[in-house]
Amino acid sequence: MRSIRVGIALLLASLCISGLHAQETVAASGSALSGTGGSVSYSLGQTVYTVIGGSTGSVAQGVQQPYEISVITASENWSKTQLEVSVYPNPASLTLNVHAQLLPPGGLRVCMYDLNGRCLLDKPITNTHTILDIGTLSPATYLVKVFRQSNEITVFKVIKN
Repeated sequence: MRSIRVGIALLLASLCISGLHAQETVAASGSALSGTGGSVSYSLGQTVYTVIGGSTGSVAQGVQQPYEISVITASENWSKTQLEVSVYPNPASLTLNVHAQLLPPGGLRVCMYDLNGRCLLDKPITNTHTILDIGTLSPATYLVKVFRQSNEITVFKVIKN
């Protein structure tokens, strides 16, 4: 009789333990960073994330977020032009900022292409800071090309959430 009670107790304990949920993954790495603009802590290894957006930007919570800023190509004249061009945030959801220092005479132009090569947005860069409205575009990967006259200066790969 005692062995039946012990067996039932073990069965109930195993059923209770199987219903418990804990952390789904073990974080492989992480750290905390701080600077004049704020602070952030992060960990690597979690596969779930959420995005919270506002009028001035968005923040993605969780880990393994698609964050990638990559220059795909650059013109041979890039070093001679003394231009510094950056595109942020990446990934973006509503707007994309293009920052160019030391605008050359004649200005620059930015075009946003889908992966089929269609130009979806084309805008002149007349100030050091230009905002592209990408809220109506579908979530995908896009190429942002910066041109000086008809010469391609650089290409950025951007992810739209």
